[in-house]
Amino acid sequence: MVRRALEPSSNMAVHGALFSLIDAGHQQAAVMVPGVLPHNYTIWWPWLKNYSGEERVGYQARTWYNFVWLDQELKKSMGY
Repeated sequence: MVRRALEPSSNMAVHGALFSLIDAGHQQAAVMVPGVLPHNYTIWWPWLKNYSGEERVGYQARTWYNFVWLDQELKKSMGY
């Protein structure tokens, strides 16, 4: 049953039932009990270089743009 509780499930009713099997002591001791998350997609233009879909780079989440660059020739060749 523990293995089944660790497998992802898109059915919230199943997730809720499995979560209720965890005793109250473990629920209170848990820092976080992950839930079911929807799929997340990240897309970018092909002329954005040195980017692989990262959402956060390093400690400061606002610094990812310091590590990427635009390939202006590719962008122009694609008509943009």
